[in-house]
Amino acid sequence: MTTLWRNSLLFLLISVLSSCTYYHKSSFSKLENCDEELLNETLEQPVTRLFKSKIYFYDKYYTGLLVVKSLNETEKQVVLVTEIGMKLLDMTITPKDYTTNFVIPPLDKKMVLNHLWKDFSEVFYDVDFDNQNMVVKKCWEREDDILLKVKKGRKKYYFLFDGKKRRKEVYLLEMFGNIGKTILFDYKDKHLESVEIDASHLKLKVKLEKKEIL
Repeated sequence: MTTLWRNSLLFLLISVLSSCTYYHKSSFSKLENCDEELLNETLEQPVTRLFKSKIYFYDKYYTGLLVVKSLNETEKQVVLVTEIGMKLLDMTITPKDYTTNFVIPPLDKKMVLNHLWKDFSEVFYDVDFDNQNMVVKKCWEREDDILLKVKKGRKKYYFLFDGKKRRKEVYLLEMFGNIGKTILFDYKDKHLESVEIDASHLKLKVKLEKKEIL
């Protein structure tokens, strides 16, 4: 996705959160009928996935590789290593809980680990992207693209689909009182390409970019 298109989308999302008057000024047109079947799209779930990773936590910065391996139908192992092979984090996660196998001291905080587990579950299980308990609130179109605003509990999602009904981006906003966490997902041909997680209340940011496994 181009920088111009991404900036346009993010500007729309921010405006949607703050005011409904922006609809008439944007290049998106509001639709009366929303295609909820778009949420039924099935994504590819490889057994092993590899991502180039960057983690910012307070004044610390970690860069390396994130390896995600499906152990069975429910368990996944998530391992973060530096580019020279030093392990920073090793977690076994399920949609309901997690086990910490190894973690370096700066990240070894219950609140941080809880958030990483929830974020990784959101990203790698696609658990909140099924249409159960999700309510489509509004929808817009721009050229061949469709944008859906979806709500589930305190979470708000914005799904962007292309003309072939394939997911291009998902923007998640979750509020904790007056503060919020955002996750931006990029997709290509049913594959997750990149993720940006911003938990400003924890001063935690995570950036992932897919790498091919040779």
